[in-house]
Amino acid sequence: MLVLVSMFICLLGCGSAKVEHSNDLAKADCKVWMEVDTVNNVLLGYVKVAGDLLVDTLTYNEPQMEIYPKGVYAINTSDGSDVYLFIYSQGHLLFFDEALICTIEGRSLKPAMLFSLEGQRDSVVSCMWYDQLVEASNGFPYDDLDEDRFGIHYDQITRRLYVPIMDHHDPGSEFANTSCLQYTGRFDVLQFNGKEFVLAGEDGAWWLNPGLRNYKRTVSNRITPDGIEQIDLMPDGTCRRALWKGAKALDDLHRKPDLNILTEGEKE
Repeated sequence: MLVLVSMFICLLGCGSAKVEHSNDLAKADCKVWMEVDTVNNVLLGYVKVAGDLLVDTLTYNEPQMEIYPKGVYAINTSDGSDVYLFIYSQGHLLFFDEALICTIEGRSLKPAMLFSLEGQRDSVVSCMWYDQLVEASNGFPYDDLDEDRFGIHYDQITRRLYVPIMDHHDPGSEFANTSCLQYTGRFDVLQFNGKEFVLAGEDGAWWLNPGLRNYKRTVSNRITPDGIEQIDLMPDGTCRRALWKGAKALDDLHRKPDLNILTEGEKE
């Protein structure tokens, strides 16, 4: 389920230490990036247009919490102006991925209500995911696969924003009665139409072969001596086992795999 979160941004000048940044360009004279102010524990957004630099606070964080910049994009709209999309994680063990969209007003970055979802509008979409628990429940060894793929992802070519769909754990799970939700391996898809992001439906993992995205939930993923294996719970209650021989990275899962269909009773 998508979570809409309102957020206030205020102007901040800062000379303290900053770490981690990424950037993407919509125009040759535009540069946008994020950096963490480790002294004040805030995430700063930077936009430089035609030599003019704007700096604003994107989010504050509580003590003992962590902020991780993940992606930032300048997106050209149908009227020729730019909007700025910032994607980051914050938390400790239990993390929230957030995508914040802004425009420039005067000399400040301001949140823009450009996410249109089921009759609601906001400047932020958010989803919960978790570090050790995602690894434990899905079997992905972080040393070998890219954990950032499990969070919010923006595709610059299709202009689609993928937001993970989380669900409650099954009865009997050690996390069944906790606030920790279960990673389903499916995504809500928000399409940028030149003016705003609108909900276009849901899809399976965006890195997966298009013919394999019709599952209900991913049960497990793991690297085996033969390649990468994924087991998915299907809408009819059966489980599908897919094996990509020789695969070592998630990008390899875009090609057609070897398949076997397993019944619910055989999945373990």
